[in-house]
Amino acid sequence: MLPGSVQPPDRCRDTGHCLRQCPVRSFWRGEDKPSPRIGGVFFKALDPKALAEWYATHLGVKTEDWGGVVFDWSADQEVQSAKGVTVWHLADADGDWFSPSTSQVMINYRVDDLEGLLKQLNEAGIETVKGPDDEFNGRFAWVMDPEGNKVELWQPKDPA
Repeated sequence: MLPGSVQPPDRCRDTGHCLRQCPVRSFWRGEDKPSPRIGGVFFKALDPKALAEWYATHLGVKTEDWGGVVFDWSADQEVQSAKGVTVWHLADADGDWFSPSTSQVMINYRVDDLEGLLKQLNEAGIETVKGPDDEFNGRFAWVMDPEGNKVELWQPKDPA
């Protein structure tokens, strides 16, 4: 453990989920200066156009002419558990958190209606590989994209 980092609480079921169990303590390092923030996520695709079309069709992630998407944090300002937070986490290479994917990356997407989205995905022949699971900060489910990347879907909990 790094100096100044916080030990995950005992209630964590496994280290792959500890950030969902204690997001505030996981980001706090007890330092005066802020740590760097994520400015973007980039990954390779065997067929970028086809994969972009899949994400646009099934998750509403529509790429701009320059080939990417800018997600606007202001849409999450009313959701307490999602207010301005991006999780950065290193998973154990031998773990099964990303299974059945063999990819080195898994992206989490915030959604407004997880049940509705899962229904649409299933009707389109996209199988739910796990979930939905209820956690303290919302509901999670996982699907696979056409190139074998596991996609995490998260509906933040309503703060009310």
